[in-house]
Amino acid sequence: MVKASSGPPTIVIHSLPAFGGAGLGVILPALGTQACPLPSVWLTATANYAESKRWAESAIAEKLDAQVNFLRGQGHIPDLFIGYLGEVSQAKSLDQWLSQWREQLGKVWIDPISGDSGKAYVSADLVAAWSNLIKHADVLIPNSTEFSLLSSAEGIDRKAWIAKYTRKALIIETSAQSPSGNFGIGIHTDDDSYFVEVNWEPGHYSGTGDLFASYLIASIGQGWAWDAAVKRAAELVRKKIQKTRESGSYSLILP
Repeated sequence: MVKASSGPPTIVIHSLPAFGGAGLGVILPALGTQACPLPSVWLTATANYAESKRWAESAIAEKLDAQVNFLRGQGHIPDLFIGYLGEVSQAKSLDQWLSQWREQLGKVWIDPISGDSGKAYVSADLVAAWSNLIKHADVLIPNSTEFSLLSSAEGIDRKAWIAKYTRKALIIETSAQSPSGNFGIGIHTDDDSYFVEVNWEPGHYSGTGDLFASYLIASIGQGWAWDAAVKRAAELVRKKIQKTRESGSYSLILP
């Protein structure tokens, strides 16, 4: 169980599925009242349901601006987390807002959600739009598939992509693989890349990446060092997967 974060409020831009465990439905129980939700896309169900319908938020930058102004008026300097985006126009709008108002925020966390298990599940145009938006990040949390998609979209290899973005951001690579074949978390800084081995629980559930990001943000807000926060977040996710599998549920059991 993660205690409420003692860090700043975090504006969370992410999807809101009405059914299924992912997006804000996972993030809000994990982050608690320190999370200020700004739905990017409302869905009848998580995207793995073929019949799911969606409606993307068209005024995303305006709503972000309003939320930032409100929180600053209350004496807070909020962090920002950007996750699932449904349209290229959203990425472009947020890029423009951050280019002008980035100093109004604390830390900017970006999970460039675009694919998994070696496949993209957004358009090539949206992957390209992510490449413009992620330059604003202080912390990037791509999985290994997204690493490949984003570097390919820019026409550079993995090593060059890391070198480009670690000039400003810490990169936490989920679903990374060590040279020996073990899965874990890759951590990339401007002067080093290394692998953190974690314990994995069998089973595949939607929303585990969202849950990991939430626990990581909460841990850093509580003052944990990065390596320890990564291990803690991964272990908390493992326990939730174990609990979910043992309960026989089709989606993550929270809290």
